[in-house]
Amino acid sequence: MSGIFNIDTYLLPLQQAFMQRALAAVVLVSILCALVGSFVVLRGLAFIGEAMRHALFAGVVIAFLLGGSLVLGAIIFALLIAALISVIGRQQDIGEDTAIGVLFSASFALGIVLLNRARAGARDLSAILLGNILGVSTFDLVLTAGIVVVALIVVGLFFKEL
Repeated sequence: MSGIFNIDTYLLPLQQAFMQRALAAVVLVSILCALVGSFVVLRGLAFIGEAMRHALFAGVVIAFLLGGSLVLGAIIFALLIAALISVIGRQQDIGEDTAIGVLFSASFALGIVLLNRARAGARDLSAILLGNILGVSTFDLVLTAGIVVVALIVVGLFFKEL
């Protein structure tokens, strides 16, 4: 057999190292997303993923403009937004969903404004923000695997009932 019915047609790309790393990254991230997704659903915070993605955008842009670590900028800004969501969401008149909506819109708008102000390098930053699964390095895989292991240990130790 040949063409679309031949299994070798589908396995051929997996002979390349970059495709193997991409597949491994997808599997690791899917495990982490399933684990974290359980908490998101149980707490009724399905909107939080979108908020964090937008918060990360602003953090990455700020770190890029300051010449710092993009990962560190993303983490710091995401933690800041998470803390603000918690503080604002606890107020009686404002719920968590409202706080999430306001903060994710503000974060994303801030990122866009700052990115438009810094025209130089904006194309490079867009490539970084969108990512490329085929560009995953061995270090990225080790880091992701470490995060998955830590998350599994934390859940196993502190959230057994889940």
